[in-house]
Amino acid sequence: MKIKIFRIVSIILLVACMSVIFYLSSQTAEQSSEVSGGFTYKVFSLLYPHFNEMSPDSQQQVIDNAMFYVRKTAHMSIYFVLGIFSYMAFVSYNTVKYSLRLLISFAVCFLYSCSDEIHQIFVDGRSGEIRDVLIDSTGALAAIVIITLIVRLIPKLYNIVKGEKELE
Repeated sequence: MKIKIFRIVSIILLVACMSVIFYLSSQTAEQSSEVSGGFTYKVFSLLYPHFNEMSPDSQQQVIDNAMFYVRKTAHMSIYFVLGIFSYMAFVSYNTVKYSLRLLISFAVCFLYSCSDEIHQIFVDGRSGEIRDVLIDSTGALAAIVIITLIVRLIPKLYNIVKGEKELE
């Protein structure tokens, strides 16, 4: 019974993460830039000692220079989370070979990233980027690899994932 609850919760988390990605991708370029710029401003205000003493033009230049990296880190991070939830959603189906479950987890993330970039083509001021699919997929793959390594290092978890032991 606990495995069914785990599956349901995992699928809910996976769909919720996909919904957040869809929502963020539905923002126009202007809206998306405002969100990224506001986040970047807050981070620099907290971490950059003299940022608040700079002129508004200098602050904007620093933010503009950092925006590309902030946006790409956001891509990788949200797909890292998606990779975790995808792994969780498929790992409990122990009638399927473990390596195939990992492949399915990654494929779901990769295909969702492709569909997300296609979706952005239809949003005002946005574009679909192959580079973003690669960044997104790298984030998801990193999550799946890290979780797999953690599971392999903890024998009890590995036995549960392989289906040799029940989820307690």
